[in-house]
Amino acid sequence: MKDENLEYLERNFLTAESVAAETEITVEELNRLIEEGRVPGASYAVKNELKITSPLGDAYDVCSETRYFPKPFPVLVSRVLAGDFDTESLFAELENNLDRHPDKSFAYENAEGDSEKTKAALDAEIAAFLKGIYGICTLNQTPEEIIEKEIAVKKLIAWKDNGEAGDDDLIARVGAYDRVSALFAPYQRETSSRGKYVDSSLKKIGRDDLIKKY
Repeated sequence: MKDENLEYLERNFLTAESVAAETEITVEELNRLIEEGRVPGASYAVKNELKITSPLGDAYDVCSETRYFPKPFPVLVSRVLAGDFDTESLFAELENNLDRHPDKSFAYENAEGDSEKTKAALDAEIAAFLKGIYGICTLNQTPEEIIEKEIAVKKLIAWKDNGEAGDDDLIARVGAYDRVSALFAPYQRETSSRGKYVDSSLKKIGRDDLIKKY
């Protein structure tokens, strides 16, 4: 039986080779885009270490690595290749999405109105984006989802800290989280924002039926 984490990756992600084929570039060109900080790195990597042995008493090690990128990733690569996306435009889109969000006061430790604090927070988001982190925890790795995810998580933490808003409000906050958030690989689930703030809170109010399954 295949490991559930590998199944999750194969079902929800593309290998570097698949990304290159879809965007009509080579894996080497994809690697160069990543090294130059123009597109995010892989969200997951699976390393295989095999040993070949024989009755002659010899041995040979075979090592390989498969990198996984979110399924919408080829669209982003194509945008970069077309000159339609870079880190400057990413910053502008993040800033715009944050500024027009009705619940922006929840974001980034109440950075609203503090331009330096906001800039530092968005610069950190860009660094996380380029590491491939948002390919793990959002559905489409977009600037809109990054801001929505930040606010959704902070609103769930606020509910968990005081619990005064009521069950219906929690369910609404979970809905906002689910609209932009991935499930995470099974091995990550418990320690992820989904495990800590969604699953645990739904269990607290007896709504296990709303916990998303793989």
